[in-house]
Amino acid sequence: MKKFLFFLLTIFVCRQAQAQNDPLLDSLPDYDALFNDFAHFLDSITALRTFRLVNVGYSTGQFEYQTSDTSIKEIRKGILAPTIGYYNKNGLGVSAVGSVVLKNETLLLYQTAATASYDYLKNRRLMTGISFTHFFIKDSLPFYTSPLNNQVYAYFSYRRWWLKPMFAAGYGWGSVTTVAKQQTKLKIANQVFYNKKGKPRKKGGPPVNGTTTTETTENISDISLTASVKHDFYWLNVLSKRDYFRVTPQFIATGGTQKFGLAQTNNFYVSNKQNSATILNNTEKSFITERSQFQLTSLSLRLRTEFSKGIFFVQPQLMFDYYLPESADKLSTAFVINAGILF
Repeated sequence: MKKFLFFLLTIFVCRQAQAQNDPLLDSLPDYDALFNDFAHFLDSITALRTFRLVNVGYSTGQFEYQTSDTSIKEIRKGILAPTIGYYNKNGLGVSAVGSVVLKNETLLLYQTAATASYDYLKNRRLMTGISFTHFFIKDSLPFYTSPLNNQVYAYFSYRRWWLKPMFAAGYGWGSVTTVAKQQTKLKIANQVFYNKKGKPRKKGGPPVNGTTTTETTENISDISLTASVKHDFYWLNVLSKRDYFRVTPQFIATGGTQKFGLAQTNNFYVSNKQNSATILNNTEKSFITERSQFQLTSLSLRLRTEFSKGIFFVQPQLMFDYYLPESADKLSTAFVINAGILF
């Protein structure tokens, strides 16, 4: 069964801090000044407002290339992810994320994801939202991409506890069709050939020129459920006034189910030299369907960091993923860094 690579870029645009039980307080002598700065900081970043986002992310991904001997070669490449977004204070938002990889010393935009979303942000105790994403994938790529075309995602997060839980559900579906043609020669048994007068001449004969057309369609539907807990550690005025530094460790458990289908049709067309027409001589069809039951698929640890000054921010992130169904190479690591502005 083929392995699928999903590239997911998540941008958190709503932040909060919590003063209670913060060990940083024990080392600061001026508590009144601290709480005044903290209250002003909370008001500035949690107030509902309309804003625009420009962001560029960088990560690494595994790409599957098909070699000349039909084997699969995996190559790790860097991925640039430019992002633009608009979010209204009523909760509605739209964004677009591109996936760019270096190909032959040039940048190739191989995928674009357009998202429409709604987030309920009026209650500071909880946050919930839903989004719909459609993926646009460039044709004739030299590497394999997932057949996913659409994804619906919903989440719920409670933000008043020291450990903040989050639950999310996603459903993705899509298909992709590829067509390949190959010139062949074939000796056809029991084939009737005609002379110039249109009368049957004989059966069988020399090999004839033909074209084999192979149409392959992949279908996939995927349901995923995610549960996580995290805590945000904040430091204010790190390098100058009105900046902050945040460290967020997060533990994530993901499970799901998947249905995969593969349909392949081989058509052989014979060329007719007399009238330059092609005749469909043979058709072969094959179908493969595989469905996996719901299972725990991965355990993940994220270490998110962020430094923000005014409208500018940078977000390095270190990720450890342990894939339970895999028999080998269960552990993978990745590093992602985002930088952008909110205005």
